[in-house]
Amino acid sequence: MINQLKRFGRELRVGIPFLWLGLIIGLSFVHNTVSAKAMKADLTVDLMGAGKMVFTSLNKMEIYLAIVFAVSIFFAIPKAKVFWTYILIVLILIFQSIRFLPEISGYWLDSLKMIAHGKSTLEFWYFSLELVKSFLLLLTGFFALKEIR
Repeated sequence: MINQLKRFGRELRVGIPFLWLGLIIGLSFVHNTVSAKAMKADLTVDLMGAGKMVFTSLNKMEIYLAIVFAVSIFFAIPKAKVFWTYILIVLILIFQSIRFLPEISGYWLDSLKMIAHGKSTLEFWYFSLELVKSFLLLLTGFFALKEIR
């Protein structure tokens, strides 16, 4: 029974980073497609509606996946590489949640006007952190895969 729980924890640590990475990539493509199609209509309406919904939903799902990954640590203690890459991912997620999500949710229209006029680096930093987080998720998944073998 204990060995099965340990194996389950290790398998969760392999699947979650790849699922999480797929979620980030998938939602980014969905949002970009919606944005491109709505460019002809009204940029403000598109980014306020779709952007706010996509980014808040993505953030919530990322938090849920981070919690499930953390629970998997209780089944079997991971090696240092898996643990520390996960910690970096969580730190980036916390920073994004605190710094960017309120900006997206509460002051979205003002931020949108600043981005449209090239006066905001919000989008640049958010997507830069997404790239770093995606790379770390890929590393975490591969490090966790090595643990199973």
